[in-house]
Amino acid sequence: MRFWGVRGSIACPGPETVRYGGNTSCVEVRCGEHLLILDGGSGLRPLGHDLTKAKKPVNVDLFYSHTHFDHIAGLPFFSPCYDSRSQIRIWAGHLRPETGIEAVLEKMMSAPLFPIPIGIFTAKLSFMDFLAGESLVPHPGIEVRTGLASNFLATFYLVPAGATFSDANTEMVMEKPMKMKKKSGK
Repeated sequence: MRFWGVRGSIACPGPETVRYGGNTSCVEVRCGEHLLILDGGSGLRPLGHDLTKAKKPVNVDLFYSHTHFDHIAGLPFFSPCYDSRSQIRIWAGHLRPETGIEAVLEKMMSAPLFPIPIGIFTAKLSFMDFLAGESLVPHPGIEVRTGLASNFLATFYLVPAGATFSDANTEMVMEKPMKMKKKSGK
């Protein structure tokens, strides 16, 4: 697991964010030979550059927790999108039945919001909409559980307590445990 972006709302690179980075949400998860990406904020751009250094096609599942701009803004700059050999499956579980992830991303990448349309991508894209609460199996042996978080103001990723990560580049640091305070109701 590698964190390419951990910021919210707006990317804020600079000397004061050097320790944890200044990009918005993007998490790379390796499951054997499979690559899962959680959210496509501005951290998706450097992840894409890293992936294309090998000059091989990329096969990836990109899961969006939600489609606020800080979670989707990296997609137009994700270099594997411009490689016709790459396969990118884009998942979202919060838009149905009103719309779908393809329509949302097409809207983001259209005038007057963006200068180039999503149709410029040459990678093989597929759009997978699901309902929160479903368990997803993007590849045999990999299960992604989804759900609703009520009364929370944040999106989160849950990692099972017994999970182990073999990536030598992985460093997970929590200096101060976070405590949830119960809001007093009236």
